Amino acid sequence: MKTSKIKVKTRFSDLDTQRHVTSRTYEDFFLEGRMLQLFELGISKDELLNSRNQFLTEKFKIFFSKEQGLHSELDIISKLEINDKHELFWIQEAFETGTDTKVCVSKTKGKFLQEIPIFNLSPPNSIDEQSSFKEIEHFSKSCDQISREMFMLFSDRGMFYEYNNSSLLRLLEESRWIFSQEIGLTEKLIHELDTITFFMGVDLKVTRIPFSGEKLLTKVWIHKIEKFRLYMRIDILRESDGEVLISAIEEQLIVSLSKRRPRKANDLFIEKVQKFIEYPN
Repeated sequence: MKTSKIKVKTRFSDLDTQRHVTSRTYEDFFLEGRMLQLFELGISKDELLNSRNQFLTEKFKIFFSKEQGLHSELDIISKLEINDKHELFWIQEAFETGTDTKVCVSKTKGKFLQEIPIFNLSPPNSIDEQSSFKEIEHFSKSCDQISREMFMLFSDRGMFYEYNNSSLLRLLEESRWIFSQEIGLTEKLIHELDTITFFMGVDLKVTRIPFSGEKLLTKVWIHKIEKFRLYMRIDILRESDGEVLISAIEEQLIVSLSKRRPRKANDLFIEKVQKFIEYPN
């Protein structure tokens, strides 16, 4: 296993509507860590840049333990293993700089289109992949879903014409906002209910990365609600034939907006989402 470390600092442009660092920012930091680690392992920058060799994510997980604000300084620790199928498996962690305070953990499994020669990497330590990624159940068809057309943005592509994890997180974030809009959960109502959900993490499985400009459908529903936690399901489908390209299960924390503390969903919130809950209590 190869371990590397970089330091980063958050910016104004990294903050979201809740005034903390958005999930996509962490994945941009982790991407930086992954690429610099490949250079440390003997891949030349010119070789990688000129090859346009795409890395395709197959499974991805990210979970947050402490929100960060403006100008937070973070240490990004990246650990890499490669199995006998030439699949790369990264475990990456973000810590508040110089401390043991963990902010975020990300796990990424995938493969380059063209095999890359990596040197100075010891044999794998047999990471238990099954426990690293959550299994995502197929939709039981026991509740309603929110459905909306989407497109894979050309402008989200990286330098190899690929889509990185941050682009996949953007699809999920758009889907969450679409769900809120469709059920009438406006900014005004959020304040009246004094209730909002904080994105805590997601497990994501990719059958195929969508093509640039491809017409998609997002389907969103709530898997279940347990006390302070809401589990949201999102499937991204190809619009032409309904093939599921990406499946995700998100964990969200139900929070009092004024107190910034966990709270149970009140009756009006439950009334808004009731018909979209796959497994109600």
